[in-house]
Amino acid sequence: MTSTLFKSTPLDANRLNFSLTFLLILATLHIKCEILAQERINAFQSLRLGDSVRHVTNTCAGLWKHQFSALVSNANWICLSYYPIENRRPYYVFFRNQGFEKILEPPPFDVSEREITEGQYKGSKVRTRTPFEPEDRLKKVISLNGLNAMELSQSITNRLSGDEDVWSVLPALTIASPLYATGSASRKNEIDRNSEIARKYDPLQIALGVSTNNFTGGFKYPYAISSSGEHGMIYIFGEEVSQRVPKILRASWVAIAIEREVVIRVYSNDFFNDRWKRGKEGNGYR
Repeated sequence: MTSTLFKSTPLDANRLNFSLTFLLILATLHIKCEILAQERINAFQSLRLGDSVRHVTNTCAGLWKHQFSALVSNANWICLSYYPIENRRPYYVFFRNQGFEKILEPPPFDVSEREITEGQYKGSKVRTRTPFEPEDRLKKVISLNGLNAMELSQSITNRLSGDEDVWSVLPALTIASPLYATGSASRKNEIDRNSEIARKYDPLQIALGVSTNNFTGGFKYPYAISSSGEHGMIYIFGEEVSQRVPKILRASWVAIAIEREVVIRVYSNDFFNDRWKRGKEGNGYR
């Protein structure tokens, strides 16, 4: 009698092939993450204090996003977030008077938790970011010390080669990837439109210290105008984008703070306060 204990069927073979392929993908990804980590570390170690924004962003490959520009104590500060790889947490990279100053891990936001009381998700818990004042966060991150070379090297290595989400995300992507083909044309249109909005309202187009009369391009007509306790007025610019666009790539609303008819702050992304969109006048209220 032939034992069936180790007898394989076509289905078993297919499962085995899938398992081996999946393990190979995991191993390959792990190796690529380690290589990528070293590349990012080398890039950062090549930077010098005072390097320009263009030099830093060209040297360090990855996703860059504006966070704020600010005139503080006669210094011109720019904060950009840097994602060494898109599905990881970013760093804040600071430039003082157009020169590279420091890099740090963003301080966590306060979050609150509530329970959904109706609908199909009743009983589920939802965590949301607690409202905050962008100016307070801006002053806090400017005052923090940056990471030294050793701390930054270890941090990048941990994020790129040791994060659990590398492994947890892969099975979901493998299972769900065919779904992304559905409606791909409409999704491409949404992503293209998002890119156009991001270019139109690029915060780095706005120079600090200029008169409000010098706004150009997408910054000509504000969506809303709000008063500010700390500054004179806040001008809001932007357009709604599809929620199907990945959040990490979604074009940000932009807020420009004016004091004595001069630009002193430009906020976006982490430093944009959604409450500002509920202004009293502007394009969004016509």
